Amino acid sequence: MKKNKAFSLLELLLVVILVSIIATFILPNYWGVHRRTLEKEAKALLKLIQAAERTRQFELGNFTACSDTANCNTVLNLNLPTGGYWTYSVSVRGDSFCAQATDKNKSSVFHITNDLEEAISGVCQ
Repeated sequence: MKKNKAFSLLELLLVVILVSIIATFILPNYWGVHRRTLEKEAKALLKLIQAAERTRQFELGNFTACSDTANCNTVLNLNLPTGGYWTYSVSVRGDSFCAQATDKNKSSVFHITNDLEEAISGVCQ
């Protein structure tokens, strides 16, 4: 008697259901972790911009504004990722600056100033 080595429809259906249940629990957690990682990247690069601005003030006596990531790379001599998830800019008012990171969907914004220790959520004031 020859034994059939194929999967039955019931076995395939069971595997699909199990994979769907597992994906239901894993995917939301993955997106949360992914989002927190992107936010940490923005905050770390804002600290880098802050250090570059402080260095510029020490060497040249002033802060400098930049309108987008590529412009910030040029004027602050940085290598921020262009075309990525975040866009960076710096505004200057008198003897202070505010660097801002805006995500590509414009739904999340972080900023840091010359006197803040860490980047915080929200737009520059």
